[in-house]
Amino acid sequence: MVSFILTLKRLVSGLFRAFKQRNFVALFVLIIIMLFSGTMFYTKQEACRSLMRSTSAWRP
Repeated sequence: MVSFILTLKRLVSGLFRAFKQRNFVALFVLIIIMLFSGTMFYTKQEACRSLMRSTSAWRP
Protein backbone atom coordinates (compact mmCIF):
# COMPACT_ATOMS: atom_id res chain seq x y z
CA MET A 1 0.00 0.00 0.00
CA VAL A 2 2.86 2.35 0.76
CA SER A 3 4.41 1.78 -2.67
CA PHE A 4 1.07 2.53 -4.34
CA ILE A 5 0.78 5.84 -2.49
CA LEU A 6 4.35 6.79 -3.39
CA THR A 7 3.75 5.90 -7.04
CA LEU A 8 0.53 7.92 -7.06
CA LYS A 9 2.38 10.88 -5.54
CA ARG A 10 5.05 10.65 -8.26
CA LEU A 11 2.37 10.49 -10.96
CA VAL A 12 0.53 13.55 -9.65
CA SER A 13 3.71 15.59 -9.26
CA GLY A 14 4.81 14.58 -12.76
CA LEU A 15 1.47 15.67 -14.19
CA PHE A 16 1.71 19.03 -12.43
CA ARG A 17 5.20 19.51 -13.86
CA ALA A 18 4.04 18.46 -17.33
CA PHE A 19 1.10 20.88 -17.39
CA LYS A 20 3.54 23.75 -16.98
CA GLN A 21 4.87 23.03 -20.48
CA ARG A 22 2.92 24.49 -23.39
CA ASN A 23 3.56 21.54 -25.71
CA PHE A 24 2.12 19.08 -23.22
CA VAL A 25 -1.02 21.16 -22.72
CA ALA A 26 -1.54 21.44 -26.49
CA LEU A 27 -1.08 17.70 -26.96
CA PHE A 28 -3.39 16.94 -24.04
CA VAL A 29 -6.14 19.17 -25.46
CA LEU A 30 -5.79 17.60 -28.92
CA ILE A 31 -6.07 14.09 -27.47
CA ILE A 32 -9.18 15.04 -25.47
CA ILE A 33 -10.78 16.56 -28.60
CA MET A 34 -9.95 13.44 -30.64
CA LEU A 35 -11.39 11.12 -27.98
CA PHE A 36 -14.54 13.21 -27.66
CA SER A 37 -15.11 13.49 -31.41
CA GLY A 38 -14.48 9.77 -31.91
CA THR A 39 -16.92 8.93 -29.15
CA MET A 40 -19.56 11.22 -30.63
CA PHE A 41 -19.05 9.74 -34.12
CA TYR A 42 -19.27 6.17 -32.86
CA THR A 43 -22.38 6.96 -30.79
CA LYS A 44 -24.12 8.56 -33.79
CA GLN A 45 -23.00 5.83 -36.19
CA GLU A 46 -24.05 2.92 -34.00
CA ALA A 47 -27.09 4.75 -32.57
CA CYS A 48 -26.20 3.53 -29.05
CA ARG A 49 -27.36 0.01 -29.91
CA SER A 50 -24.65 -1.61 -27.85
CA LEU A 51 -25.48 0.54 -24.82
CA MET A 52 -29.24 -0.03 -24.94
CA ARG A 53 -29.10 -3.82 -25.08
CA SER A 54 -28.91 -5.72 -21.84
CA THR A 55 -26.38 -8.54 -21.81
CA SER A 56 -28.90 -11.17 -20.74
CA ALA A 57 -31.36 -10.42 -23.56
CA TRP A 58 -28.77 -9.99 -26.31
CA ARG A 59 -29.33 -12.04 -29.44
CA PRO A 60 -27.13 -11.82 -32.53
